Amino acid sequence: MQTLKFSNQTIFFTADTHYHHPNIVGQSISKWKSGFRNFDTIESMDDALVNNINEKVSEDDILFHLGDFAWGDRNVEWFRNRINCKDIYLILGNHDKEIRKRTKLQSLFTKVFEFGTEIIVDETRFVLCHYALRTWNGWSLGSIHLYGHSHGNLPSVGRSLDIGVDTNDYYPYRSNDIIDIMNSIKINNEDVPEDID
Repeated sequence: MQTLKFSNQTIFFTADTHYHHPNIVGQSISKWKSGFRNFDTIESMDDALVNNINEKVSEDDILFHLGDFAWGDRNVEWFRNRINCKDIYLILGNHDKEIRKRTKLQSLFTKVFEFGTEIIVDETRFVLCHYALRTWNGWSLGSIHLYGHSHGNLPSVGRSLDIGVDTNDYYPYRSNDIIDIMNSIKINNEDVPEDID
């Protein structure tokens, strides 16, 4: 797996926007028994998601989206075109079926990853995946694992964090803020067998 390296750049992370997905909007619309948001209409959810990304992420920043981008092929392009940031790296989630099938939709992103990737931001290693992992490359050395999919319903393990929009008032996370959070978590490497890391 190729590790991407970034320095002196502002990096943001998000996941699970589910743009224009009716099953997650709110109680009056959603068919899901749990996991829905508190919006009255699809349009109000979509506007909040776009506005919150554009409020934090500038045109020249980098955004990593960890999956479940938008619902349906038309909405993928519509949502992407509303986001000002030029460089969006996408890790495919289970609801990204249309993007997975269509090269045209993949071309809307800087790069698309099927399962996950690793990046280094300045000196910090991030292991990125749509799904939460129990262990990851460098976990006993302090690397950080970011994931989505669980909409804030799955407790973090060690230096891992659900960075989906439902965990941050529908805003993306900035890499420096994540590093600050993770620096307060002790690295537990006392009981790690030598051959596991």
